[in-house]
Amino acid sequence: MAHLPHLLLAVLVLTLAEAGWTWGPVAPWAAALLVPLPHLIVLSGRNLTGRGAFRAGLLVGTLGRFSGALVYALLMLGCGWLSWLRAATGAALDLDGWPEPALLYALAPFVLYEALSIDAQSRSAWPPGRERGRWRAFQLRMFATALVPGLLFYALALAVGSVPWLRVHVEQVQLAGAVFLVLLLVGMMVQLPTLLTVSWRTRALEDPELQALFAEVSERAGFRARRVRVWETGNLVANAAIVGLLPSRRDVLLSDSLVAQLEPEELAAVFAHEVGHSRCNHVPTFLAWAMAFMLGGNLLAELADGLFPGAGLVILGATLAAWLLAFGWMSRRFELQADLFAMRTTGSGRPLIMALEKVGGNLRDIGSWRHFGTSRRAAFLVRAAADKLWAWRFEQRLFRIGTVGYGAFALVALIQVVLLFRALPEDRTWAALALGDYEAAARRIERLVDPEPALAGLVSRAAGHDALSPEDELERGLRAVEAGESDAAKEWVALAALRGDRSARHVARVLDALERDDLPVAMDGLWLLPRAWRALLGAEVTRRLAALDA
Repeated sequence: MAHLPHLLLAVLVLTLAEAGWTWGPVAPWAAALLVPLPHLIVLSGRNLTGRGAFRAGLLVGTLGRFSGALVYALLMLGCGWLSWLRAATGAALDLDGWPEPALLYALAPFVLYEALSIDAQSRSAWPPGRERGRWRAFQLRMFATALVPGLLFYALALAVGSVPWLRVHVEQVQLAGAVFLVLLLVGMMVQLPTLLTVSWRTRALEDPELQALFAEVSERAGFRARRVRVWETGNLVANAAIVGLLPSRRDVLLSDSLVAQLEPEELAAVFAHEVGHSRCNHVPTFLAWAMAFMLGGNLLAELADGLFPGAGLVILGATLAAWLLAFGWMSRRFELQADLFAMRTTGSGRPLIMALEKVGGNLRDIGSWRHFGTSRRAAFLVRAAADKLWAWRFEQRLFRIGTVGYGAFALVALIQVVLLFRALPEDRTWAALALGDYEAAARRIERLVDPEPALAGLVSRAAGHDALSPEDELERGLRAVEAGESDAAKEWVALAALRGDRSARHVARVLDALERDDLPVAMDGLWLLPRAWRALLGAEVTRRLAALDA
């Protein structure tokens, strides 16, 4: 969880680079020059703190924790890494398109810089020796775990992409894409317990006394899980979790530090707290709210698209920020509800309070994004034990929050489903074009009441040309540009790009930049073009630059 914000920031940086929010020259060699930067940032924060500049040290230390993503942003946005990759690999690297193998090269520097940042933090926080190595290994393992879902999606996308018909329909038909995504998410959630128990390095709980205590708590709470396992962290983390939604695949994880610190009755209380999360349906509630935010943000982004450049991206960014704030607010209160459930299940709040005090240590008054501080959680349990009506009202508020979340998700999901079915006939026409089946595209567009003008233009342009290859279409686009037929040129190039021709995608990007008179983006893309296109469009860029100088 700690590395997830870093990963999201890296994805945002990649999105901005793909959208053209870059500056500076194309300098791929800078990737090597930036390697020492994470260490310099982290160690500068430590040195400032050591000299008594605590505020500056805290600020630089915070930057140090995100130094991997920040250095990656410098490479992507300031040194043209994405532009160089496009030229070196010939890949489009269009995030709106199908994932390409070259995407790994685009993200590889982030993985390197994040690993260097972890190493720098280990050197800053720990003296040389075994403890430093254990902390570093643990953090690297957690970072790798954060990468695994994305890598699984990437691998599956490549597998689907190897079947042209399937890839085109998932990519072009929104309903098929949504079904693919839902099946992927369900499959990943089902396999999550196995994934985490392997990547987090867990072992079986062998203490018979604890096994009996946990079985008793489970029976009282009406809870069922596959097994309880010990999470080996090198005694660096005192935490517990339940992974998996299905009882037959659900695991309860207790960290080694937690097992070492707490007495059996305190561990039973912590176990009951985790059971409380399950019995109070906190994960489904989070998922409902997350999907409501994601689907709602997507709807707003589509409505706002065209209001100003990057409007959709701004809406999606604001939606993500709002969700992160809402998640933190709900998480802190759901933790209190799980505490309350544990107190009721075990018959006393004292064991849980003792466990919180031991784990919290000197930081008992300090909360976090997801948890209130120990002192506040202990005070909550004391008041809840004394005032049953107050505790009941607290839980009713959370119940209403969950109900609203389910309702919001159902509403936006229904709207999305309606829109997906409405778009299906038009999407299938796009799919026919992408497959080069222009005869089917012509038949399908005749059944559309008000087809999109761009789609109608492409179908009209493609009519009767089923035998043309994407290379032939790109050649016809070149001849159209030479003849001054800009609309015909764009349509021929778009047809070739739809059918997966990489050169056509690069040409389409430059043509679009020239249409918007965005000369920096056009110049950046020239060297990716085939020779004839580069000469023709390069001359146009030179002419416009000369006109500006004049």
